Amino acid sequence: MSKLLNNVINDGRFKQLVGLLEDIIKHVMISNEGKIRIIDGYKREVNPHVKKKKVKDCTPICGGRGWYEIDHGRDKYSVNVRNEISCPCRRYEVSGIPCSHMISALLAKN
Repeated sequence: MSKLLNNVINDGRFKQLVGLLEDIIKHVMISNEGKIRIIDGYKREVNPHVKKKKVKDCTPICGGRGWYEIDHGRDKYSVNVRNEISCPCRRYEVSGIPCSHMISALLAKN
């Protein structure tokens, strides 16, 4: 990560702090624009990498109005996929990556 940042700020090393920060912001915006174009071009509902997660161990049961109860071994999770997507395991809130319970509920919804 530090080598990447050094390459980005190489041209702006002798600028003042504000100019250096503007160069970093510009680089991040250009990088994000490329990623957004790739994501916008994606046509499937669920990414294949996401499907590889162990959703086969999760059994969704519809509770109505966007709520699903997910049986995952000995544990049970109540997942909301309607208004605010949430799961009691809180992996989605921490990392931003859906957990297997949430993926199972989303696949059952569709």
